[in-house]
Amino acid sequence: MSLTHGLLLHDLLGFEALSSGAWYVAIDFQLYVLLIALCHALESENHRRLSVVVALLCVASMWQFNRVDELDMWAIYFFAAYGLGVLAAWAKRSAFETQVFWLTALLAVGALWMEYRTRLSLALVTAAWLVIKPKGTVHWTPIKRVVHRLSNSAYVLFLTHFGIIVLVSVMWNKSHFYDPDMAFALTGFAWLCCVGMGLFLHEKVEVPMHHWISQKSKQLLVR
Repeated sequence: MSLTHGLLLHDLLGFEALSSGAWYVAIDFQLYVLLIALCHALESENHRRLSVVVALLCVASMWQFNRVDELDMWAIYFFAAYGLGVLAAWAKRSAFETQVFWLTALLAVGALWMEYRTRLSLALVTAAWLVIKPKGTVHWTPIKRVVHRLSNSAYVLFLTHFGIIVLVSVMWNKSHFYDPDMAFALTGFAWLCCVGMGLFLHEKVEVPMHHWISQKSKQLLVR
């Protein structure tokens, strides 16, 4: 069972996920692999073919696959929201890709009219806002810098917080404390530990590792 979780195949092989985090990471990995495979298979200079295929998969998901609950262990079930985010990012590159996004968004409205889904509507509104949001120079303030750092470490926080919560829960059970104030204080301590761990691993592990992999990849391409 641990091997299936390590390979992110637990749901596909019929094993129940140890946590919602493990399930989320497995789905996120599927979506990422699918997108990378499409990028390699449809690689071209103008990106038009890739944008159209992603849009078609997105529409297929929102009109059909996302409506079948039994498919929630597969990437295609979530590609409706994921594809809208990808197309929103690509819409900044050219007028053609902007048109592809808005056509997909229009079809998303039709899919919601056929069967309303809260998550899909939230993804649609968010993607549309990202496309129409005016560009501008960010005026950095101390609060914005803190929020920026926290947002960058959010994914690492998501991956690591469960272990800290389990550890603090064990401490609580062993201590035999029942005071509400102590429970509130310990909850705050756990939250600070989770945030601190996320920041530390992001800035001291994830970012340096990303730079190292990028450098090695460039060296291999040069060779």
